[in-house]
Amino acid sequence: MKPAPHSGNSHNSRTSQHRKPQSSLLPHVCGMSLIAMAVSSAYAQTTPTTDTSKKTEDEVNTIVVTGKALALNKAISLKRDGNTIADGISSDEIGSIPDFGLGEAVQRVAGVSMILNNGRGEAQFMTLRGLNPDYNSLTIDGITFPGTETTRRTVSLDVLPSSFSKQVNIYKSLNADMDGNAIGGTTNLVTRSGLDKRGFHISGRADVSQWRALEKSNSKPSGQAEMTISNTFGEDNQLGVLVSTGYYKRQSSSLLTSLDSYSYFPTTGNQTNAAKINQTTGSVDGSIAFPDRERWLTYDNNRERKSLFARFDFDNHENLSAHLSAGAFEHVNTEDRRSQWLQNATAATSPVNIISATEGSVGVGQSQTDYSAFTQTRRISYVEGGFSYMPAKDSVIEAVVNSALGSYRQESQLYTFVSANSASLAYNYSFIPGQMPVLTPVNRAYLQDAKNFTQTENTRNDEQSKNRSVVAKISFSKNLDEGSSGWGFKTGLQSRKLTQNYNFDEISKYIPATGVSIPLSAVGASTVAITPYSSNGQTLLLPDPANGQAYLGANPGKYILSSATMITNSTQKDFNIKEDVNAAYAMTAYRARNWSATAGLRYEETRLDIDTYVPAPLNQTAVFAPSALHSSYAKALPSLNLIYDFSDSLKLRTAYNKSLGRPTYADLAQNSNSVSGTTISITQANPNLVARSANNFNASLEWYPSNTSMISAGVFRKDIDNEIAKLTRTENVTIAGTIYQSNITQAQNVGSASVTGLELQLVNTRFSSLPAPFNQFGASVNYTIMDMNPSAVTMQNKTQRQMPALLESAKSTANASLLWGNGAISAQLSYNWTGPTLITLSTTNAAQDVYYKAFGTFDSQIKYAYSKQLAIVMQAKNLLNARPGRTTGLQQQLLQQEFDNGRALFLGLTYAM
Repeated sequence: MKPAPHSGNSHNSRTSQHRKPQSSLLPHVCGMSLIAMAVSSAYAQTTPTTDTSKKTEDEVNTIVVTGKALALNKAISLKRDGNTIADGISSDEIGSIPDFGLGEAVQRVAGVSMILNNGRGEAQFMTLRGLNPDYNSLTIDGITFPGTETTRRTVSLDVLPSSFSKQVNIYKSLNADMDGNAIGGTTNLVTRSGLDKRGFHISGRADVSQWRALEKSNSKPSGQAEMTISNTFGEDNQLGVLVSTGYYKRQSSSLLTSLDSYSYFPTTGNQTNAAKINQTTGSVDGSIAFPDRERWLTYDNNRERKSLFARFDFDNHENLSAHLSAGAFEHVNTEDRRSQWLQNATAATSPVNIISATEGSVGVGQSQTDYSAFTQTRRISYVEGGFSYMPAKDSVIEAVVNSALGSYRQESQLYTFVSANSASLAYNYSFIPGQMPVLTPVNRAYLQDAKNFTQTENTRNDEQSKNRSVVAKISFSKNLDEGSSGWGFKTGLQSRKLTQNYNFDEISKYIPATGVSIPLSAVGASTVAITPYSSNGQTLLLPDPANGQAYLGANPGKYILSSATMITNSTQKDFNIKEDVNAAYAMTAYRARNWSATAGLRYEETRLDIDTYVPAPLNQTAVFAPSALHSSYAKALPSLNLIYDFSDSLKLRTAYNKSLGRPTYADLAQNSNSVSGTTISITQANPNLVARSANNFNASLEWYPSNTSMISAGVFRKDIDNEIAKLTRTENVTIAGTIYQSNITQAQNVGSASVTGLELQLVNTRFSSLPAPFNQFGASVNYTIMDMNPSAVTMQNKTQRQMPALLESAKSTANASLLWGNGAISAQLSYNWTGPTLITLSTTNAAQDVYYKAFGTFDSQIKYAYSKQLAIVMQAKNLLNARPGRTTGLQQQLLQQEFDNGRALFLGLTYAM
């Protein structure tokens, strides 16, 4: 879409002022206050009191639990009655998860943190108990679903609407009848059924929202609408039908400031790039950080999610039930990404002046400006059928078949213009550790002059991934129903056949013809004026995509197709995987009045067939040969869950299980290579990788003072074998008489790792024993802290370094929600905090490791129940405009990236009949 012309100070000019980081004291004070009130009230609820003021029936009936409090009460009941160590969330009175989305709701569970969509979107991937999404399993009604990503096994939670599930169970200890690929745990989404309620029911919600950031000049309100209709039929309501549909749209803009590269100098003073420390062989401890390149980016995003779910159920209320369900979910993100960077020239003789540890200057600089358009489409669709039959009173035969497809497609268009190295692009810099460096061009006019930038490419790509799975399960159980006692057992079989296809096509890459220079001034720059908050007033020079495509169409003779790179990029990373997992299990349980034990053994066999491409010979970038590989492995996975009830309100759980963490598709099958002179750099697939395996130990002490309150403390340890890490080795190979140095990076099973952690959780949805006005409040608080002992990796200088943490795994997380209700009005204020999280591990120097910085957000909701059926809801997201970011450096003291996403305000209606 072509931006509107810019004129004067119109709203098409986007600016944002830098603000100091928010103090972290407020969340801690609020959290301690909530804990004190919740514990005091919970204790009082177990202490008998004499109330001389008798309440009337009408007064008692005015306490109506709705929304978040209702969902928490349901979650307390589910946790108390479960037979494993688990947590979860449950639906509110309209039958959908009461949060912004499924990811936002799940992240409020103890031990859970979420990875945002590229740092600027919805909560996308779940990290559980310090283990990243590749260690965890997502199931829907007990069936493992195919992933929505190109090279990972994970499902993007922003594809699924919150109304899809009536309940989310997060199992932190496993039984033998659960999928074994879950070192962190298993998240099971329980879908809604037409038999959940008798008769005809309709419920829904709708809201409009505005994302208060750097809005597009032509932005429209965002919002969502969901509706669910169900009905039961038959003399005894044996048949049930449910249909749920939803639409979500978010239109927003974000600014990102990125320090793409830091170098290090040993001393201050006038010098050249030649004085930089070699980070492969030298230590940067005590040196001076130097900002080599800063990039300013702006993102205009239009996200749309469409969903449709239907389910048909039959239950004769005696011995037979069956279901047929189907769902289709789509999430489309259309993104316009513009950026400009300014960097220090790379020549060793280029001058720099290091004035102090926080300021300096660069004598020769270079700049690039580019525009990228992306359309990312994620889809999940499935159909499932199953039945449950009781041949005898305490015996059950269950079977289910599920066919599902997860897919990802990204279509992209890229226009790039680059300047030459020039003293006119010299800049001064200053920064405070923990804040973004500020680069100030010496000659702003030169940096904004379009004639100083020439085009290097006009490229169109198409990346696609399809993940299909067919799952069949059958089981027989005896005396394992809820409320049963004595001995019981269950045995079953499962087969999962999966195919993963990845294909990348560089459809066209136009570069200027030999001897032709195409300046941005001839093509036509964008008229959109963007001034990032961290640019010290520097307005960005940006390409206009419409002008770029029009110029190509009008001047085809000035371009040629880069055929060699198109062949390379369209072939080398493609792969196909066929993965068959067959499992058998048996488990037995004994239930007494105040204790129970469940023990089982699961056996899983995995077979892999991998088709990929390798360069032939290794120094080729345009000639590839197909490669077919096969591997297999099998694992026995025992489990034991013990529960002891000290009283009706105090419960102890202990558990042990062994589980797996299968390699990513990229580690198994994806190759790439590049050649520079006599140096070959290769990323090589490893189809012989075996799954990680872990011995998991868990214990949880839980106190339930009432049906609306709970206090629990849990400890856990995970000892992981066959951990997977990418290692680089160097080999000399002779090709046609020439010796090449081959640097091969490959994922390998490298050894062991461990995680030890503590989880604390407190819920009291109503402080009913406290005096007014505190008796109108409630709270939910949880905190998780972990100690990690990861494996070691081999550095490029051949030394060993222990990883500082597991990748994409935060060592601490916390959540707190304050609830309030008085008659028809209710409100909640929620805080979510995730500690620093390692996302990139460098094998060059520890100073190049990259972390997500610690990040906390406040969200709020106010609800007015106009009637029993209709309510008005106002929500706010990211109240304090917190900015997610990334850090680097030996102590992560250098800010590498910072997003300005802004706040979001929602106003809507909910209806339930």
